Amino acid sequence: MVFTDAGAAVLTVDFGTDDDFEIDYFAGYTNSLGIFTYDMNVFVVSYDGSTDQATEIALGLSWPCKVIDDMTLGVTYAKGIDKAPDNSNVKASYNINIATLDTDYNDYDTVGKDATIGISKSFQITRYTINTAVKYTNFSSDNLYIKDQDHLYLTAEMIF
Repeated sequence: MVFTDAGAAVLTVDFGTDDDFEIDYFAGYTNSLGIFTYDMNVFVVSYDGSTDQATEIALGLSWPCKVIDDMTLGVTYAKGIDKAPDNSNVKASYNINIATLDTDYNDYDTVGKDATIGISKSFQITRYTINTAVKYTNFSSDNLYIKDQDHLYLTAEMIF
């Protein structure tokens, strides 16, 4: 399986500054080697009304769990460039046929740590794929200037 992707996402943000939205650009490459799937990605995050920009280069690896059927495990390391922190990520997903249960843990260098749990579902509509998810994230800050945060959010994306 060889897969390349590129795109952009726009998100609303409120950091208490003049920034109203965030624009994320990404490009990546995914391939398989035996039971392992690896991916390499570049992410660039920018904000309206600001010259701040953060870039990270990520390398990830995932594989099927041999102990529990329908479970996939993964790890990713992202090297922060510019103002982005380095990030170590571990994740697991479990397919329950009607949807997928997801969990992951991130350690953002000197910024903080977060844990996420969620449920996701993909739908095929003609030649388009719709990915949806409901997730809860708990963020614990390592930085005096960033507050601990809890978020519940819904995502939807269309791939065409």
